[in-house]
This record gives sequence, structure tokens and C-alpha cells, in this order.
Amino acid sequence: MAFKFYIDGHLTDQPENDKELSTAIKRDASLGALLVTQDVNLVWFGNLNPDLGTISAYSYLKSLWETGICGEAELKIYDEISDSVTYLHYTGIIKIADLKFNLQRVSLSTSVEDNSFYSYINNNKSIKAYLTSDKTKSKFNITPPSFFDIQFFDSDSGTYGNEVKMYRVYDVFEFLIGAITDNKVGFYSDFLQSTDTELFITKGFCIINPTREPDIPIEVSFQQLFDEIKKVPVSTQITEPIAFFIDATDPDNPILRIENEGYFFDSTEVYRFSDIKELLMYAEVDKLYSLVRVGSDKTIDGRATEYTFVESTSYFGFKEETFPVFGQCNTDTELNLINQFIISSNAINSAFIGKVTDFIDDIFLVQVDTSTNQAVRHEFYGQSPPYYYNIGLNNANKLTLYSNSLQNNIGNFLGIGSDGFRASLDQDETFTNNPNVPGGSVFIPPVFGGGFLDVPQPIFVDDITGNNFDGNNNYDPTTGRYTIPTDGNYSFGGEVRFTVQGLQSGIFFRIEYGCEHFDSTVTTLKSSSVAVHNSGSNGNFSLSLNHAMVGEATDIVIPFITIRLYVPGGGNFPSIPYYQAATFQSISFFECNGTPEGGITLSANQSDNYRILVAEFTESIPVNSFRAIVNNPKALYPFEKDGITRFGWIKEMKRNDQTGLTQIKLITSNAATP
Repeated sequence: MAFKFYIDGHLTDQPENDKELSTAIKRDASLGALLVTQDVNLVWFGNLNPDLGTISAYSYLKSLWETGICGEAELKIYDEISDSVTYLHYTGIIKIADLKFNLQRVSLSTSVEDNSFYSYINNNKSIKAYLTSDKTKSKFNITPPSFFDIQFFDSDSGTYGNEVKMYRVYDVFEFLIGAITDNKVGFYSDFLQSTDTELFITKGFCIINPTREPDIPIEVSFQQLFDEIKKVPVSTQITEPIAFFIDATDPDNPILRIENEGYFFDSTEVYRFSDIKELLMYAEVDKLYSLVRVGSDKTIDGRATEYTFVESTSYFGFKEETFPVFGQCNTDTELNLINQFIISSNAINSAFIGKVTDFIDDIFLVQVDTSTNQAVRHEFYGQSPPYYYNIGLNNANKLTLYSNSLQNNIGNFLGIGSDGFRASLDQDETFTNNPNVPGGSVFIPPVFGGGFLDVPQPIFVDDITGNNFDGNNNYDPTTGRYTIPTDGNYSFGGEVRFTVQGLQSGIFFRIEYGCEHFDSTVTTLKSSSVAVHNSGSNGNFSLSLNHAMVGEATDIVIPFITIRLYVPGGGNFPSIPYYQAATFQSISFFECNGTPEGGITLSANQSDNYRILVAEFTESIPVNSFRAIVNNPKALYPFEKDGITRFGWIKEMKRNDQTGLTQIKLITSNAATP
């Protein structure tokens, strides 16, 4: 193994410490990023007689430094594994201002930054750019994002009216990345455009004056926009916050990719660690929050007709609220989900209908239906008119977004009163695609691309034994339905535990656990919530559910479980005999955990996705294996100690590129079982 160094395309003499190169992969929770970088300060000595075909790195870089310290040089490191095998090991940037010269020893040292995040984005992420600008930070040409004409409505009647000039959040991210990197880093996101409902921004001025473009253009930074979008639900289908990584598939054209957090916890296995000698496991205690602050920094209330939403509404509104994390397992740390962008329905409607100028210079964030180019018109849990903006961004939905970041449930809990209940399975239930249907199992009928089954009602039939109860007999275990006894705020939750077995390569199980809130005739769906497990891995898993809602007397709430066994892309299953199965344990339950006479529970921790444990160890990783890891740093990594195999994802890996010895930290959700 030998490393070759090229600066601006020129092969250089070897640095003094070329055997100290190390590659680091880091998951930075504070940035919401997964990044790969080279972790070393390179040292070159002055060389008056470099080998034929090479240049002196010292002389070349010193000449650039003497010309001006604000330049940069591209560094490419190639790994010459053998005479016939060479691959690009790293592409980075040397900032000329970072050069340090020892004129006595005639040497220089320099750090190396990646050619994307650390060299361009990290240093500029807080710099604001006008969205009407056609120049980048270094005055290169760039195309500003386009306006969209989005139709707003009168909350009181729901009638759509004038069009407001708005920017699509996806387009703003794309513009900001190009502007601060001088078009050297691209942008892409599936998640930000995964449904017809997308997020758009505008200024208060544009809402008050719908037909005019802003006289004072919107000015925003990448960090500001990312922080705001990270606090709200982006997708109506996947309730996860955003994160990003640098896709360096083409090292000369890196792409910053924003996706949902779960995207960065892939189930693909790239490398397996076996027979670990010394394994240290511990919890990241700084993530044990004591409380959560949620809401919008600015709201508006009053008796004017445009103030249709009662801002004093708890849980389901936009006002600032603080909720404790249940239990004593916490440090004095808070999770801040307060938006500085305006998301309040009243504030939007007051500007559009009332022409209120309180927030004329503020940035507004609005849910938009891109299939119609209209602001999304929400009913409030089946009750209309009036209609509202941004109910999908209210406090209850924001708290659900971060339920997997918390060690326990959160809420304003004062007891559930006599209208609560808890029901569980009465025995283990196995669902299989085996046509022979082993005794006691339920057959999943085959369909194109896989088997699908709605688990038949009633699911949770035991509301008597153990911890189960039904205070006022509002839950019917023969139908699986809960009848709302009185108007007010309710919350429902539960957990299903299950074992998946028999999966072969390329076969996946998708299991959904949720509940639906209907009117008394079970014809109008008022609200719903669902937790999803989608994986190609065998093992023990769980899904936790919590749904907060506004109920009316005689409304019906029904839990459901669906199972799908499939091959992605509709591929064929292996030949019979086969046996893929999911077994639900009898301790699985559904409950009403909040009623009007007490407090309600607002989010439920999903234990499989609560990745707070760290596994730390040292392992030697071969070069080809580490290349595969770098190419897919979001993959799943099984690690085995004393016969127990657990599963984790990279928190940090730092590999000595000469020896292969790697310091490893994996994050995981389970300390003792697969």
C-alpha cells in the first residue's frame, strides 16, 4: 500500500507523515449530519530536487500563499494497493489561509477539509442570502429560485381567494447550497418532495399584498432554514425530522442530500464485527431530556373575525408550551422545538384577511398542496367551518415528530380518570405466508409483490387480566372499538412486540400499528396515527403508538395492525417450501391514556428507534471493506460479543489508513438482545 498525493492535478513529493493518514466517519447530532472526512495535518519539507514527474508541495503551496492567503488548492489522495490496482482514496481542499510555515526547518503543515461540507458549507452555513440574488458568495452566476403563486383562503369560510407569492422550501435549499459553495456542491432530496403537501415560505408583506413581489426580498441562511424545517413535520406519511449527508458517489461533484432521519439508519448490512474482545457500552446521557419546549415564537389572538383559531388551545395549537418527559431518567436538558418562522394559523389569516402588519417583515412557513398550488385547508378534527392553516405543524404533531428522540412518553399528565382502559392480546399470534399454515397460525394470502393482511378485529380482546382494565366499559373487546363518552381531549397509545423470522435476502416485512378516529357512524375519518416497521432483518422488534385528538361524544376509535410481506420492486419469492412469519406477543396492548378529566399523553417513545446507547470498541478493518463502509456509511452493522449479536449504526469511525486499525463507536437501541 502506498499513497500518492496530487495538488491541483500535480503529483507531489510525499508528505513527512503520509503513514499517519486516517479517515473519519462522524454522525453529528447537533448538525443533523453524517459526514466523511480526512483527519490529519499533513507535513511537507522543502524539496529542491523532487523526483522526476513530481513537484515540491512545499514550493507550490508557498507560492500560492505568497500570492494571497484567500485561495485554495485541491488535494487528491490515491491508494496504490498494487502495481495494477489504484483507487481514489480522498478528495479534499487545502485552504491557503490554513498553511503554517516553519522557516527554520523549511517545512509546512496544513489541515485538509473535504471538498463539500467542511470546506464550503460549514464555514458559510450562517451567512444569509437574498433569494432574489443572481450571484453566489464569490460573485459567480446563479439562478435564483422561482416564485409560485399560491392561493390562500379565508379561515372563517374556507373560501380560496388571492394568490400569494411564495418560495418552495426545496428550491430555497437548492439555491442556498449553490450560493454559499459557489455551485461546487449540489443538492437533492426525495423526502422534501415525497408527497403533494410541501412546505413553502414567504414574507408577511407578500401575504398582506398578494399581487406584489416583496419590496424587501427574503433573506435567509442555510442553518436558519435547516433548523426551522427540522422542527416541523415535512411529510404527511413519515413522521421523522430531517437530517443530511454528503453524497460523494461522484467525488468531483458532491451532493448535499436532505432526507428523513430514518433514511440514515439503513437496514442493509455492509460489514459484520465478530468476536469483539473489549466492548464498552454506555448511554449518551446528554440526550436524556427533562422537558420539551414546543410552539411558535409569535402567535396572535383576539376577537377579530380573522382570529378564527383559539390560541389558548393546548396541545393542538401553536402557542409556546412546555411538557415534561415522564419518569426520573433525565438530566437537566431541554429539547427546544420553538419555531422562529411564523406557523400560526391566526397570524397567517390575520395578514391575509385582516391586513394586520404586526409580522410584515417576518418569514412565514406554510403547508401547500402542490397538486393545486393552494395552501392546505385543514379541518380541526372533523369540525368545520372554520378552516385552518398548518394544523399539520401544530404542537401535537411536532411532539410526535420527536417521540423517538425521547426516553419516555411526554404530556401534561394528571391521571386518566375512569374513562381510560387498557386491553391486550389474549395469546401470542403468528402470521405466516406458509401455505401449510402451521398450527395456530394465520395465513397471509399471496398477492403480486408480496402478501398483505389486515389483522382481523377484534385484535385486543383482553381488558380484564393483569394490568388491563376498562373503567366505564367504553371499550368493547368483542369489536375492538372505543366509544368517546364526552367531548374533549383524548390520547390513545400502545405497543406491539413481535418476532420476525425466516426472512431471506431481499425479502421485507412491513408492519403498521395505528388507530383511526371516526364519527359515530364509522364513515368519516376524523384523525389517525400509525407507527411503521419496514425491514429485511429477522429478530425481535416493537412498535409504539400514541395519538392525541379532539373527540366528540359517540365518536369511535379503532386500533389496527396490517402486515405486508414483500420483495421490493415486485420480485419473486423463493420457491416453496418457505416460512416467513411474524409472531405478535400477548403483552402487546392498546389503551386510552388521556381523557378530558385528566391530562393527555402527547407522544410515545418508539423503543426500536430510540438509539441512545453507544457500543465502543477497536477493530482492524481491511481496506476494501472500509471502502464499502465509506460508500454506505448509513448501513446497519451487526456486532457480536460473547455469542450475542446486536445491531448498530455508525456514530463515529476513525481508521488509520496505513494499519487498518479502527476506533469504532456504534449507536444502538438495545443493550442486550438482537
